[in-house]
Amino acid sequence: MFNDCINEVATDDFVVKLTTPRAEAIRTYVRGIQDRLATSASNLAMAKFCLLLGMIWPAVAASEGKANESLRRQSMVAKWHGIRCAQQFVDAVNLVFTTLLSTDELPPLHFVQLFGQKLFDRLVLKHEAVLPRNSDMQQPHRLSTLEENALRYVAGYIVAKLKRKISKFAEGDICDQLIAALTTGSEKSTRLNYTKEWVTKQSRGGLILVNDTTFLFFRKLEEHVFFNLPKTTAQLRGIDIRAPMQASALQDRELLDKWTYIARGIVPASVSLDIFQCIIDFYIQIRGHSFASVIVEKYKQSEKTHQKGAKGLRSTLKQKSGEKIK
Repeated sequence: MFNDCINEVATDDFVVKLTTPRAEAIRTYVRGIQDRLATSASNLAMAKFCLLLGMIWPAVAASEGKANESLRRQSMVAKWHGIRCAQQFVDAVNLVFTTLLSTDELPPLHFVQLFGQKLFDRLVLKHEAVLPRNSDMQQPHRLSTLEENALRYVAGYIVAKLKRKISKFAEGDICDQLIAALTTGSEKSTRLNYTKEWVTKQSRGGLILVNDTTFLFFRKLEEHVFFNLPKTTAQLRGIDIRAPMQASALQDRELLDKWTYIARGIVPASVSLDIFQCIIDFYIQIRGHSFASVIVEKYKQSEKTHQKGAKGLRSTLKQKSGEKIK
């Protein structure tokens, strides 16, 4: 993505066509970066670049939960404008390129804004991309308010379960920091506040309430589970229903990006993916129990209906024949 954005800046109309001094400054700067990338790239610079992605991602994710395309775009643009105008964003871009070029010379400000815009545009495209392996997921599964409240509750339960598990092998500070990243800010009023109402009423201080970032992670994960659940009882025979859900979730780059954003700077890269997969397994296990309970309840109801219908038929035959039906 880094190289792609640099190439897009180099071919941008503003840089190619205009003859202004600032356009020439950008052209010169981009050539220097391309020369540097052609010889060797700095791992440290790429690490700084990943932090920059994390800074931009909230603007891309601002579209989630909006009712129509117009509102989604409006939310993203408004959030992105606030980020790109902040000195913190400019400093983050400067840090990437001063590290890459091993120099104290700062990039032209217009280059910073142009590079940031190209990066934002590419992230939006990735965010809106649909998994090609499953055409059914082109239309996201819309959860009702009741289901979203239940999802908040389940997410909090999984965080509690995760805390018990990773506390056995992770350092105390890492465990505490990760749990804080999953929950901090959950008491704030946000646009997703309606999804907290039921859990807040049920909790007497013991339930864990996740923040919006974690909730959106689980809502994305629920799409994979929903679309890969068997639709009939016949599809349950002789298969492991967990396998397609796990494969689908683990191949979703957007889901992994959401997790990376949560765990950035906290969980070592060597174990981050293991914890990511552990969360997926926990969620699938809980949803599997819920799904099985629904199947069993439907079976019980169908049996009751069948028995009731059989008794009604026996009574009708008895009345018509006048004989005892055994």
